[in-house]
This record gives sequence, C-alpha cells and structure tokens, in this order.
Amino acid sequence: MLFTPDSIVKARRALFVQMEAGTLTRERAFQQALELDPFDVVALIVLGQERYAAGDLAGAAEYSWRAASADPCRHEPWFKLCGCLPGESQEFRNGLMELGALKALRDPEGLEQFKETFKDKPMAAEFADGEEFLETTADVFHASRRDEPEDVSERLRPYRLIDDLLETAEDGLNGDLVDGILEDGARCGPLLIGVLRAMATGTLPVGHPAPIVCSLALLGEIGDPAVLPELIECYPVEEQVIQAAAHWALKRVASRRPGESFEAIRKLAPGADAEGRYDLALAVSFVPDQSGKRDFLLSLLDGLAGFPKSHRHELFMSVALALEYSEGAKGRELAWSLLSRHSAVLPKRTRAALRDAFKVHHEMDLAASDGKPPEATVYDLCGRAWDEDEEDEEDQDDDDNSFDDDEDADEEDDQDDDFIPEPMHRGVTLGRNDPCWCGSGKKYKKCHLESDEKSRPGPPSPDETPKEGAHLGSNAEESELRKRLIEFATSALRKRELEEALRTFVGSEPPAGADDETFSMETVDWLIHDCVPPRLEHPIIQEFLKRSPGGLTMRQRQTLEAWSRARYSIFEVQEVRQGSGVRLKDLLVGGELFVYDRNTAKRAALWDCYLARVEEFDNRHVFTAAVMTIPQPLVAPLKEWAIGAQQRSGLSWDDFLRANSHKMRQEASRLINRGADSTRVVSFEGDELVFSRARYAVQDEDAVRHALDQSKSFEPDEDRAGYGWLNETEDATGGRRAFGHVHIAGGELTLECSTRQRLERGKALLQFLAGDQLRHLDDDFTSWQSAMRDRTPSTDPPKGSRLPPEVERELVQKVLEEHYRKWPDTPLMALDGRTPREAMATPEGRAQVVDLLKSLQNGEEHKRGDGLAWYDVSKLKAALGIGS
Repeated sequence: MLFTPDSIVKARRALFVQMEAGTLTRERAFQQALELDPFDVVALIVLGQERYAAGDLAGAAEYSWRAASADPCRHEPWFKLCGCLPGESQEFRNGLMELGALKALRDPEGLEQFKETFKDKPMAAEFADGEEFLETTADVFHASRRDEPEDVSERLRPYRLIDDLLETAEDGLNGDLVDGILEDGARCGPLLIGVLRAMATGTLPVGHPAPIVCSLALLGEIGDPAVLPELIECYPVEEQVIQAAAHWALKRVASRRPGESFEAIRKLAPGADAEGRYDLALAVSFVPDQSGKRDFLLSLLDGLAGFPKSHRHELFMSVALALEYSEGAKGRELAWSLLSRHSAVLPKRTRAALRDAFKVHHEMDLAASDGKPPEATVYDLCGRAWDEDEEDEEDQDDDDNSFDDDEDADEEDDQDDDFIPEPMHRGVTLGRNDPCWCGSGKKYKKCHLESDEKSRPGPPSPDETPKEGAHLGSNAEESELRKRLIEFATSALRKRELEEALRTFVGSEPPAGADDETFSMETVDWLIHDCVPPRLEHPIIQEFLKRSPGGLTMRQRQTLEAWSRARYSIFEVQEVRQGSGVRLKDLLVGGELFVYDRNTAKRAALWDCYLARVEEFDNRHVFTAAVMTIPQPLVAPLKEWAIGAQQRSGLSWDDFLRANSHKMRQEASRLINRGADSTRVVSFEGDELVFSRARYAVQDEDAVRHALDQSKSFEPDEDRAGYGWLNETEDATGGRRAFGHVHIAGGELTLECSTRQRLERGKALLQFLAGDQLRHLDDDFTSWQSAMRDRTPSTDPPKGSRLPPEVERELVQKVLEEHYRKWPDTPLMALDGRTPREAMATPEGRAQVVDLLKSLQNGEEHKRGDGLAWYDVSKLKAALGIGS
C-alpha cells in the first residue's frame, strides 16, 4: 500500500486524539498506528526513538531498519542506527553515517533540523554550517570504503544502490547501477517500493519524477508479481510519465509470469471501488491470455448501478477497451452487447464515446502500419536524463512507449559506455489479436502470424536428409535469432570491455589458420558462448537469456539453451557421407557424433581434424560457426597441450573447454606459426606471400585502357582482356619482373598481386593513372596455405607438360604404387630409423605407425577428392596387419 486510504487517516486521527487526551501513551498510540499500516514510517521512527530512550537498543535498531526500508529517503533511521549498534564494527557504523549524511543533504527539512541541532556542538566552530559538516562527513566516510571489509560492503550494498539511484536519477542511471540493482533484486525490491512510498507520502526530496520512473522500471524488470498492487496504485498519478512507467512495468512482469500476475490482480478486486476497478481493467488487459480473463473483466461490471453516476461511464469504458485490447474484434462485439445490457444505468454519451474510441483505435492500427519504434527497455527508462526546466505537462502518450521519443543519446564513447541496449523481442505467447512482436503496431494476425507459421519448423523425420547448409540457423526465425544474439553480443559490452575481450581471444601471437573473415566468425562465436566479462560474471548468451525472459518464444528459448550447451573440442573425421555430413570423434572428451553439414562433407577427408564448436538441437548436431582444420602433424601436440592443461586446472573437461577455448585457439595458432616459419613463402622483396585482390567499378572503360596503354608499367595481354603489371626496367637476363595483373570486364577492374605490399603499390599507381575513372569496391586476401588447401583440380596438364592428364595420372599412380610397396620395409626418420614393420613389434611403435598411416591416408584422400593420382592406404594397413 502506497497511498493511505481515508479509513486509516481517520483511525490515525482518533489515535492522536486519545494520545493528546492521555488515554493512550505515545508508544502505544504509534504501535496501534503501525498495526493499521506496517509501513508507517513516522510510527517506525517514533517507536525507534521510544525504544532507544528506554535503553532497548535491539528494539530501537529493529524499528530503525524497518523505517530505513519503508522509506529510503528519510535520514533519521540511519543516524539512530549509529547509536543502536555498539557491537558493530567502526567501518559498518561509518557506512551508516555516510548514508545518513547523504540523505540529510537531499532533504531541505532534514537539513534545517540538522543545522539547528548542530549549531551548539563544539565542533561547529570548525565548519561554516551544518551543511558543510554533512558534506565533509559524507566525503570522509565515502573515501573510507577503500579499506572496508567485504562483509560490510555486502550488507550495505542494496541501501547504497538505492541511494545512488536517488542521487543520480535526474541525470539518468548508468548501466552498472541498473545491473547492480537487478542482480540484487530480492533485497533492492522492497527499497524500490519504499521510493514509491516516499512519493505517496511526500517525503521524496526532489521535484521531478525521475526516481519514480527508475524505480517502476526496475521493479518491472525484476519481475516479481507481488509488486503489482503498488504498480497499479501508480496508475492514477497525475504525471503521465509515471503512469506510462507503471504500465510498462506491469506489462513487463505480466509477460514473464502471466499466471501469477493474473492471480495477483484478481485478488485486488474484492472491495475495490469504481476507480480501483478502472485500474484493474487496464492492468489485466496487459496480461497474456489466461483462462478466466474475460470472466474477470465482466465481473468488474457487477453492481455497476450501485456506483455514482459520474463513475459508471468511466468504469464501463475501461472494461470495454480492455476487452478490445485483449480479444480484438470479438472483444468489440462483446463490448457492444454489454452496452445494450447496461444501457439503463449508463449515460447516453457512452455509446458515442465507445464508437469514437473504437474508431480512433482502428485509425491508430492503420497509421501504425508504417512502423513504430521498438518497445523501450529498462535501460531506456532508467538512462533518461531530465532537464531542470522540463515541464511536467510534456506531450507524452499514456502507453509504455512514452519514452521512445526522447532526444537521441550523445554518440560519444564516454556516454555510450553506460548504455546497454536490449534487442527487440516478441511476447511470450502471442494471441491473434495481440500487438505484433515486430513493433509495427498492427495486430499479430494482420502482421507476422502467417509468416511465423510458415517458418515454424516441424519435427524432423528420422531419415530426412538435411538440405544444403541445413543447421539451426537455416530456419528464418532462428537466423533472425542468431542475428539478434550477435548484435546483442557486440552492443552489450562497452568499448573498453570489447577491446579487452578481443585481446584475450587473439593472445600474444598473430592468429593463424584462417583468413580475416573466418577468424572474425570464430571471434564472435567465442564472444557469445565462452567469453565471461567480469561485469556480467557469465557468458553473453546467458545475459541475452536473462535480459529477454519475456521476449522469447518457447522455441527460441530452447534454441538459445541448445546453443549455450554447444561443445568446443578437437574432432576427428571417422566417416564422410557425401550429401549429408561427417561422423566425428571427440579426441578430448571421447565419444562420437554425426554432424549434419553438406558443405563440410564436400571437402572433408578421413582423419581430418577440426577445432570447432558443435551444438545439438532436435536430436541433430551441427557446427555453430567457422570450422578450423588442424593439419595432421599438429593434432598430437595440440591434444597433448589440452590434456596437460586440463589436468593442471583440476576442472572437468566441460568446464575446462568453456574456460579455455580461446587458449586452445591460441595454441593452434602458435603451432601453425611455428610450423610455417620453417616453410615461409616470400616474394622477391621478402614479403610474405598473400594472394591479394582489389576490385574497382569502372566509369569509362576506354579512358582507363588509354591510361594504362600510355604507362610503361602495364603490358596488354594478347587478347586485350587485361594487362600485366611489370617492372619498368629489365633485369640482368633481359626480362621484366611481374608484380601483378589487371583484368577489365563487365564494368569492373580487378588488380591481383601476390603480396599485400604489392597490392597497395598497385592501387596507388592505378589511382595516379586513372583515379577519376575508378571507384574502389573492396579488397580481399587469401593466405598461400588457404589457397593450397582450397585449390581446385585442373583437367589440364601442368604448364610445360605435353602429356594428356589421364596419361600423366596413370604414370604418377604407378610411381606411388611402387613407392608404397617398399614402404613397410623402409627405415623412416619418424620411427627413429626403424621400418614400419619393425616398429609394429612394440605398442609404442605400433601407435606411431598408426599415426603415420592416418596422416598418409588423410593426404591421399584429399588427392582423390581433387581428382589427382592417389594411393589407397588401406593396402599398407593390410600389409602391416592394422584393421581399417
């Protein structure tokens, strides 16, 4: 209860009369007042003073704590607590004194009382007045927090959070403060209601609604249906911005816990007057469809004739509009029938008013087809800055989107640091007549119902073959969900947090094994699943689930939970099923699984090894993002590193892999870089070989060709399709070194070079020769390792070869057959000079031979896939007695 009903006001007056007459003691009078209202702050403060005067420090402390929670704006309980808790540490009492001083500074009446008390104190001579003393006290004790024990900070945390809200609400709460209150919602909730109570009793020290709006928004986000009575009490408040915040908060609670919310509202109906029933009708309209909702709305009209005439019209209109909001056309039809039933007790204007209201709502639905901003979040409501000269009568809508028209936030990094946007999301379970989840303002049935039903996946058939690229994200709804999650991941972190996260993932060495685009995909995948920002203390995907509890369908929530369970590990290909996927063995955790991925199956070969994340949903496994291929010679050292690190950590494999997936990626880069150093491929200038390409749109092809023809650096091809970019001077052999090639066709010019450095020089040269006729489109780069791995087989013989390809493959095949026929009895350095057949005599040697054959077979399988001559390694296995 926020606003004191007349019955309690009269009872308090009667108690005061008895106390003045001497028939009730002061303490007994206020005890009875507390029985009327257990949150009567004045009664709590007075009873605390009475107990303190009687020497009952424990009793005084109990009443003071209750007063501090009932109204967090009052300073008296905090100063009283300092004298009631002699057994507490000095640090704890310092914290109490700081809170008392801060609250007294914000309360003009309290400040005057303190000054009056302070002026006769000996220390008054050291300060200009009591206000200066309070400010100094607050500053000193605030500074002492640095050395404060952790248990003291924890006990005072909710009170300090709410005091920070009162102090900074006018300028907008920062994200850390909002997060802190939400994380400690169980303890902060009663204090937030205390702020609302301060508004109702007139003790709120500020003259604008910011603390109330923030408190309402936070209560809505905490989501406890027990606060609904207080939220509904804020509906009649004159300030429209407070009404809108109360509507938003109730809608937020109801969307997350609809059943409990409906019951909480229904319990308020008995004994409610006409005005109370208005508010209940509006409140229940925000609750998603519940059994008995219509009956409850109809029950609010029971006894309509018994209410004053001035209230009947408003009550009927509130019920009628709630029916329309809840049931659409059916609700309107029911409203008209109710009008006929109750027409005898309603004024004539009700019919015209109902018709006009329905007409206005219809026009609003049509206007909303152009779209409207997404629903405000708790960060929007709490982060709003309030101008000192802002008028209470500002032009705002009554609904929960009143905050969407605020001025655009400053785009400077400093201010953006404390804002965490929440993605637009759907309702829990939308009815046909509910507003659509997309924010268009249309009803769901007229907007996204049909498309949602078409995109909603049915249960997969056990023997269904997935389509190309089929995985969790192939469905339109799940693709959109993944997009929302990625957008949330990159926006939920502040700039410095994101930079720190990227440094953590990349590590100290340059990343290897993937091009820039693929590595970016790996980074985002880690950021979503495994990165734990210190401020959040859990991965981003869990934060997304936490922030969108009422904005996800059951299917979306199940999908997100499946993604959150995805397993990151080293996987080895055991079988390739073309057109379907690959069967993998987890080399760290153990076990096998089949991953549906036709693209991987196209390029995979037996014994390929991947560093990847696999998720399971609807009894199917898929890769979450980029798959990193680990070269066979590097698999053993990477596996050895992981096993050693896991054993040293003392964590289970699941916990270890989640906490160290980025370190595994770094170790893979380190191994690749170390292996690549010995086979580094460079250009004549000593630059690393990276196949580089720049694309341009051509404005005037003839002008570009003319410019290149005039340059000594470009030599036209015989067919004039392109130009070779050559060194202008000849070398000792009389030739000119080639730097790159230009191709012109279809309105585009492409410059291709073998290093990044040459590409930049070539781009500068093209800009100089024909820059006014060219518009740069993009650049892309491919490492020589990737180019070799992704090479496509050619049906033509190598340059300079005069043999037909089929003859050449036959000759190579014979050479391979002869080489591997002798292989089992050939001494090998990899086996310490032993032959494979000799090594098979010991368990250690046998394991070495098996690994060698895996590597051989993997390479030969890739040759076969490329259409090249290859050797069937199963013959070697048979010769050595190794099963397939």
